[in-house]
Amino acid sequence: MDTRRLPHAPVFHRRELTLLASSNALPFDFPEIINLIRQGKINTDVWITHRITFNEVPEIFAQFTDPSLGAIKAVMEVQ
Repeated sequence: MDTRRLPHAPVFHRRELTLLASSNALPFDFPEIINLIRQGKINTDVWITHRITFNEVPEIFAQFTDPSLGAIKAVMEVQ
């Protein structure tokens, strides 16, 4: 287990919060994954639940923090 020191630890302890994080990909994993996506072996369509334009970001972005929206991945399209 990799234990890190956080400067904000007193805030976590005061509220008795637990911070748990994980990393499941390293830089050398990405080229292989990108190739699998390009080959159509990984369907990314099911992950993208919302698309917004760059101009919509200020009015819509905060909504993505609401779990009832059901957002998995929102993509901002810049044209």
